[in-house]
Amino acid sequence: MTLPQKGSIGLVGESGCGKSILTKILAGSIRANSGDVFVNGHPFARINSNFIAEHIFRISHDSHIFEESVHENLAMGDKTISDRQIEDALRKASILGYVEGLKEGLDTFTRELGDNFSSAQMQRLGLARCLLKDAPILLLDEPTSNLDSLNENIILTSIKNNMKDKTIIMISHRASSLKICDKIINMKGQN
Repeated sequence: MTLPQKGSIGLVGESGCGKSILTKILAGSIRANSGDVFVNGHPFARINSNFIAEHIFRISHDSHIFEESVHENLAMGDKTISDRQIEDALRKASILGYVEGLKEGLDTFTRELGDNFSSAQMQRLGLARCLLKDAPILLLDEPTSNLDSLNENIILTSIKNNMKDKTIIMISHRASSLKICDKIINMKGQN
């Protein structure tokens, strides 16, 4: 498959056919056992890891939360990110009201694995982190799996409105999540 410089592709297929593995390969988390991946005509295996970190961002249905403040979880060590930028990202991810209602707000310390946040809230924090990262290539692995249909629509609208200039690869088992994609590819596993 060829990915556009801007636009969105939805990946569907049976569990185990390689959708999540593909996003992990593209994020540089794992190496491909076979086949070729090229970015702008260059073999992916030869691309500098700093390039990958700056240009590709992956979020999954189980966004990882660190034992840090909400602010630190979203800024991920980037001292140039302001509270205002974080609040804007939280607003776009439809979780600002919740965070503002916490006793410590952005300074609320999250517990290991984020167990003081629901899985839906952690997905929204992951989306806010993605919005702050502002990478040109976004890999969204089941970004709405823990949300009801109302909140799914809110998040999909946010993705569509705030990520128009990005290349997006979205995996979802929900047809409703893929409605924002320009193209859908049905992946099949090896038999």
